[in-house]
Amino acid sequence: MARSGFYFYFDSKYAVLAQILAEATHELEELTQYFAPRGNDESPAAFAKRMVGSAAAVYAHNDPVVRACNVARNTDAEIREILDAQMSTVIDQIVAVVQDEIAAGTAHPISDDIPALVRTLGVTTALMLSGDTSYLGPDRDVQRGVRVLEALWLNALWGGADTLDG
Repeated sequence: MARSGFYFYFDSKYAVLAQILAEATHELEELTQYFAPRGNDESPAAFAKRMVGSAAAVYAHNDPVVRACNVARNTDAEIREILDAQMSTVIDQIVAVVQDEIAAGTAHPISDDIPALVRTLGVTTALMLSGDTSYLGPDRDVQRGVRVLEALWLNALWGGADTLDG
């Protein structure tokens, strides 16, 4: 279907964008097994790699749209609202996983404010994976950023319970 025919089915460019981002969120949910908790045989480091790696794959697959949205979020309130709603959905799912780990005594986060901690980690992840040069630097080395994100999530939630090399 031609792009002009595609847009015909939607009320506005925002509806198109919301649909594309919803599909990206669904892709992330599938890759993370719907934010499945860490299994008994999955180390905290492996879990961090699975989650960050899944996010990196989704961002890479949807790069032009995600990058454009993150640039536009500062000047377009409707895009900002769409992105914030998407981020809140993901954060709520991760917060539930972390709270279950805390209840089981397997996570030792750096803050008692789990929603704020996960939001900070999530937004940092989103901006880095979307290519924001304030996070990546001028070389835009996303893989280097992914390694830092994995360590950041691991240390912020599990206190570095094991290494990322394992």
